[in-house]
This record gives sequence, structure tokens and C-alpha cells, in this order.
Amino acid sequence: MSTIAQQLAEDFDAIKADFPVTITHNGTSYSGTMSAASKGRNLEEGGLFPDIDAVLIMKSADFTTKPKAGEKVLINSCFDCSLRLQNYRITNVEFPDGAVINISIIGLTQ
Repeated sequence: MSTIAQQLAEDFDAIKADFPVTITHNGTSYSGTMSAASKGRNLEEGGLFPDIDAVLIMKSADFTTKPKAGEKVLINSCFDCSLRLQNYRITNVEFPDGAVINISIIGLTQ
């Protein structure tokens, strides 16, 4: 019988297979998946623009040096072809369960 951690890792691998993304961060390539990307900057309540375009979801253990806000990532390949070879700035990094890392990004051209 597999543990919950093993089941989650297998589920994450299945999601990566269906919605793959590869990025380069600090010269190293990583694979994972991502949320749907917003392509516009709709004004939010209070006159503020959202500070993210998408969230990258990667395995935390793959990173020897964890990404930090302000650093850049390049999307090498993605299930959304319009995002390929685009540079993004990291706005936030979260470790919700220790197994994955959520990297919020925003396009550098906005």
C-alpha cells in the first residue's frame, strides 16, 4: 500500500504529463505544470492591477537553490504555445506542503 506522499507524487506526475511546462531558472531547466495564464491586466477592485499572470507548480525537491521573488524564469515549453520563450519575473514563492513549490510570475513586458 502506498503512502499519501507517494500517491500525491504520482498524481502530480500525471498532471505534469497532461499539462507540461519546462522553465529555466538560474541556468537550470525544471519541469512541472502551471495554472491557466491571464493574458490581460484587468483592473481589480481598488484600482489595482493583479501582480501575477500565472502560477508555476514544480517539485520542491528538484531545486537545489529555491527561487526568490524578483528573480527571472524563462518558459521553454508549455501546453500554452503563446507563453513559449517568454521571460517572467517571480513575484511570490510558496511551499504549501513541502512537496511542491508554487511560483507566481508576471510577464516582463507588462
